[in-house]
Order: sequence, then structure tokens, then C-alpha cells
Amino acid sequence: MARTYLSTQDDIAALATPSGAGALAVLRLAGPSSIERLSSVFSRPEVLKAAAGGSALYGKLVDAEGLSVDEVVAVVFRGPKSYTGQDSVDIMCHGGLATVESALAALFAAGFMQALPGEFTYRAFSSGKMDLVRAQAVDELVSARTRGAQAEALARLGGALSRELEQLRRELLRLSAACALRLDYGEDENPEDFSVEAPALAAARGRCQALADSYAVGRLFAEGALVALAGRTNEGKSSLFNRL
Repeated sequence: MARTYLSTQDDIAALATPSGAGALAVLRLAGPSSIERLSSVFSRPEVLKAAAGGSALYGKLVDAEGLSVDEVVAVVFRGPKSYTGQDSVDIMCHGGLATVESALAALFAAGFMQALPGEFTYRAFSSGKMDLVRAQAVDELVSARTRGAQAEALARLGGALSRELEQLRRELLRLSAACALRLDYGEDENPEDFSVEAPALAAARGRCQALADSYAVGRLFAEGALVALAGRTNEGKSSLFNRL
């Protein structure tokens, strides 16, 4: 049976850095038994199992036969004070293709499951570590191709949009309650007309519209724009392109 994102009790592992040769690679692990499971293929199992959250340990990753795969640094995170809310480990190993492949093979042989795309962030969302807006901002920050896109995504990850939406939600709930109050009680019990709330309602509507209008600009920051420079020969297309 294929795994799903709802299999949150599985211990998962994945390469967290781009594929390809490099000085270092980072393997991310998470799950309720991830530290215990990693200890079975770590050269210092007891030290790892006793490690406090936020500590970094030097050791060797070994395969099922006990042969060394690589010298690594394991950074331990204890739930709920971790990215996913579960126990997790970031393993920094050498970034050679064969090394990364062997390290992942050792982890999968120890019982870790291959993480699905975005599964670490999904677990952070499902455990209440971040809301949906911030979870989407993680993907946008990873894929940002311009400084503008990066700044926009970082602001959302920091909670700017979430706070704005929460303020709007509270104001709209207040206005809804004010409207319900006037429907439930007669004029003699509640003489104020709902029109006194009209300015607040108009302001809330304006804020909602401004947020909706910002979507197109945000997409341009994130995805860029496809532009054609067209014209007759020698009319300055190349000069304009070079200036851009």
C-alpha cells in the first residue's frame, strides 16, 4: 500500500539539499522513533539516544554490516521544539553522489521511509507549528528566483499575512455579531441602526480587496513575466534588451 501524507507516524528521511556533487549534503530525518532508529546505524548509539535537542554530534554512519558509510555530523532536534513538531535529525555528510546514495540506502535499510515531496512541511502544518499561509511560503521561499520574490515569501513566512488575515477575521466576526444582535432584538431594546457599523464594514471590505489585488503582483514576483520585444529591423530592440 502506497504511503500518504497522513502516515505521520512513519519515520521519514530525504535529501534536503540539491542532488549533485558538492562539499556537503544534508539528510533530514523526522518521526516519533527517528532518533532511536538512527542510533542503529550510528557509531555512537547511546550518545545519540541521550543527546539533548539542539546538540550536534560527530560520528560515523554505518550500513547493515557495520561498515562505515561516511563521517557525519548529526544535529538533534527534540519534539515539539523542532520543525515538524516530532523528534528529528539533520545529518551533514559529504556531498559526493555515491556517498549520499550509500547514506540514504543505510537509512532506508534501518527502516526509514522515503519522504514525500513537502512532507516535512506538511507535518509542521499538521502539528500546528505553522499555518497554511506559512507552509505555502516555505515552498515559495525555496523556489524564489528574485530578491523581490524572496522578500515577499520571507515576510509571509514570518507571519505578516497570517496576522493581517487574523485581524480581518476578528473584525468580520465582530461585524457579524453586531448584525445578528440587531436582528435578534427590537428597536426599543437596541435602538442603534446597523449603519453605524457601515464605515468599519467598508474598511474591512477595502482591506480584503487590497489583499486580493496583491495576488497578481505576488505572482509576478514569484514567476516573472513573459515579455516579447517586437518591432521592425534596427528600431532598437537589441539596445532595449541590453539596457534591461
